[in-house]
Amino acid sequence: MSRLGYARDMFKMIVILRKKEGLSDKKFQLHWLKQHGPHFKKFPEIKPYTQLQALGRRRDNSDLRIDGIAVLEFESKDTLSNQLRAPRFWKHF
Repeated sequence: MSRLGYARDMFKMIVILRKKEGLSDKKFQLHWLKQHGPHFKKFPEIKPYTQLQALGRRRDNSDLRIDGIAVLEFESKDTLSNQLRAPRFWKHF
């Protein structure tokens, strides 16, 4: 058991997303939700897949644009490594 009280340590892959130039926020969010979400839910090795969608502008109004963050969790480092080598994993990146 880890110091935080979790039963096991998870390995996380964190992906920062930026939408394509000219794509509206709404279209980006719908595409991400309807296309990418179902694709990654097909992988039983990912436990869980989480989408964090950015809503609105940054508080400091800077030009740094982050439209979303995907968090993929894996039970082991080996499981994560194996997924990164699988061509089907990269289909929707």
